[in-house]
Amino acid sequence: MDIHEVCDSADRKYQILCDTLQGRGCYDLETEWEEICYRELYQTLSTFANAIIPEVHGLLNPVTEKKLAAAKIKKEIKSLLESAKTAAINFYQTANEFAGLGAKLVTPEKQFETFGKLLEKIVLTKQEISPKKQLDLISALKKCKNAENFICTAMSFDKNLDDLLVSYAMVKEYAEMGFAQKWALNRKIHEYFSGAGACKFDMKYELSRLFSVAEIALSKTSEKDEKKLAHKIVSFLTEGEKANLLTGANSFNGTVWFNKELAEKSLSDVFVLYLLESKDEKEILDLFAKIVKAMQNAEYKCEEWIKPFAPKEKKSTKTATKKTASKKK
Repeated sequence: MDIHEVCDSADRKYQILCDTLQGRGCYDLETEWEEICYRELYQTLSTFANAIIPEVHGLLNPVTEKKLAAAKIKKEIKSLLESAKTAAINFYQTANEFAGLGAKLVTPEKQFETFGKLLEKIVLTKQEISPKKQLDLISALKKCKNAENFICTAMSFDKNLDDLLVSYAMVKEYAEMGFAQKWALNRKIHEYFSGAGACKFDMKYELSRLFSVAEIALSKTSEKDEKKLAHKIVSFLTEGEKANLLTGANSFNGTVWFNKELAEKSLSDVFVLYLLESKDEKEILDLFAKIVKAMQNAEYKCEEWIKPFAPKEKKSTKTATKKTASKKK
């Protein structure tokens, strides 16, 4: 047991915790503080999640193995969205207020529309999974010719990916901007899935990874240069503050190494998120192949993985001036 004095902060964190707990114990003070700070946000998310999760999990995991018709799936999703719309809009309105005006988020109605489109695509794609076994994730993904095939293949290697993607779709913009991590939405969504009896894995950890990956996925919309985008992706995975979580990046004998399995899974997740919405399928798949080739040639060294995409160093003005001067002589 660790008992020690603490100094309160400007936000009176410990006084508020003390007043709230009123002498009772808790497992984790940080979690308790999150529950206090984001109480209103969590309440609206709970209503939204409980209206969506049980039904969607049932669609993703039907009792019978018989494949559902696309028309039937669309009809059920449309009905589900209509019944959950009010709860969803309330959540997005509340979350946007917590994010603040500087976040430049779209309207709650637009967020709900995007969620609906992503949800339908995820459920329909899950229906296309083939039971055929592949050798390994990357080899299988390299053979994919379109977005549906890529996402479907990724799902076949990760049986929990469908639930994770639905969770991502619910809080997409907040995940991309880092709010989902700040607000501990991975923990709360895990609670809602568990409460619905729809979770038998460490969803909190897996969502933390996916929400982290979502932050680099946002760069696809702002970066049009393929090489610069590849550099951003690989640098984020291997050098960013979440590199250890995403690729197991660690230093040994002066070299930073990545873990093959973690790196492959994180890279796969980045491109799954790209392909969920993008229409530039061929360009994205070509970029994936180039990054994979660099990864396989890097021999687990982070620096070597980044090197093919690193910007060329510009020659200094002084050096250029000296060369010009020498030529004149």
